[in-house]
Amino acid sequence: MRNTILLLLFCWVTDQGSAQVSGKLVANTDTLKVRKQQAGPLAFADVMPEFPGGETALYTYLFSQIRSASFSTDSVKSGMIRVCFVIGMDGQVKDPKVIKARHGTEGFQKEIIRILMGMPSWKPGSMNGNPVDVMYNLPITIELK
Repeated sequence: MRNTILLLLFCWVTDQGSAQVSGKLVANTDTLKVRKQQAGPLAFADVMPEFPGGETALYTYLFSQIRSASFSTDSVKSGMIRVCFVIGMDGQVKDPKVIKARHGTEGFQKEIIRILMGMPSWKPGSMNGNPVDVMYNLPITIELK
């Protein structure tokens, strides 16, 4: 009888131990899944990317680079467009896209994409102390006079 109780106790302890080990394996597997999902850009990071000099410097840069002749034929002279792009682990702008814009602002949209592609390097975003690709959304108000 005593041997049976010890054997059952041993099995119970073993099952508890394997459950913990199994739990750790599952956690590690989940961590790997998260890391694999991070192969694409993140929407948020512990530390978000930053343009040199901050947001004010970003807008100053954007508007200093605009060539108004490239969108002088646009039919809409005011409104807002929203662009998104990825700030890579190296701080470079990648894959800029217009995600929302009024019809009639096509020239302005092309000009903003050109400017984004020529931007200086940003301070990259990071997650857990490691640089990561981060998606960045930017609203831009158009008001031509």
